[in-house]
Amino acid sequence: MADPSRGKKVEILKADRSLQTKAGTGSIEADKVNKAQKSIESNTVDFVPIAGELLDRLAMAVKDARENPGKDTHILMENFKVPIMGMKANAAMFGYPLVTDMTGSMLDFLEAYESIDSDIIKIVDAHYKTLQLIIARKMNGDGGKYGSEFRKELENVCERYLSKNSKRKTEN
Repeated sequence: MADPSRGKKVEILKADRSLQTKAGTGSIEADKVNKAQKSIESNTVDFVPIAGELLDRLAMAVKDARENPGKDTHILMENFKVPIMGMKANAAMFGYPLVTDMTGSMLDFLEAYESIDSDIIKIVDAHYKTLQLIIARKMNGDGGKYGSEFRKELENVCERYLSKNSKRKTEN
C-alpha cells in the first residue's frame, strides 16, 4: 500500500492481542480524558533542560559521524534519530510545535537514506544548530516570523539534497 503523503510503500502490521488484553476495550470516560487534558495544560515542567540533553546527544552524534566516517551507518543513523525522535515526541507537549515540525522533517529526510555522507552530516548539523537557537531563545509556539523562515530554509536544504542525490533507499 502506498503512503500518499510520502510516496512510499507502507506495510500494515496487525497488532497482537497482548496490548488490548493489558489496556482493555471500550471507550475512556469523559472525566478521565478531561482530567488528563487539564494535567497537560497545567504542566509546569520546563522543556529547555530536556531539550538540552537531547541536543547534547545530537551534537555528540554529529561529532561521531564526522570523526568516524567508516562506522556502521545503521549505528550513525540511530545516533541521529534517537535524540531527534525524543525532541519530536516532547516538544509539542511543552509548547514547542516549531521544534516538533522541524524534527519531523529531519526524521523524514533521514528515513530516505541508508547511507550517510558529509552533506547529510552538514544538514543534520544545521538542524541541530537551528534547534539549539530555538531552545536557547525559548522560541515556543510556532516561532513567529523567524520560525517559519527557519522551517522553510531547512526544508529547502533537504529538498535540494534529495533532488540532487541518487543514494536514496530503494522503494519497495
